[in-house]
Amino acid sequence: MEISNLDIALLAEHVRKFAEAEPHMVVQCQYFYDNGNPQCIVGHGMALQGITRADLEDEDRNGTYIVTLLGDVLDDDNRHTAAWIGKVQSRQDQGYTWADAVVYADDINAL
Repeated sequence: MEISNLDIALLAEHVRKFAEAEPHMVVQCQYFYDNGNPQCIVGHGMALQGITRADLEDEDRNGTYIVTLLGDVLDDDNRHTAAWIGKVQSRQDQGYTWADAVVYADDINAL
């Protein structure tokens, strides 16, 4: 699947659900492990929409910041949601739990 087909609002819903299901989870830096399994909270959400590690390997984008990764697919309707996902991703990459990352994003950039 192409990143350009990613439903950003659905990705945000998935991120929030993973934080609720695994509130104490702490992982960092990459969307997918080398074996292809999702690693970070955003990677889990992307995997539910059919994005794989192979989809990101073409341009070595497995650790790219989500807002940069989405690039041209962002518009006025989804930019705020992508920024919220980016806040979750950034906080998670600093070593915070998934639940803490979502609370932080809600405090800074509530949806």
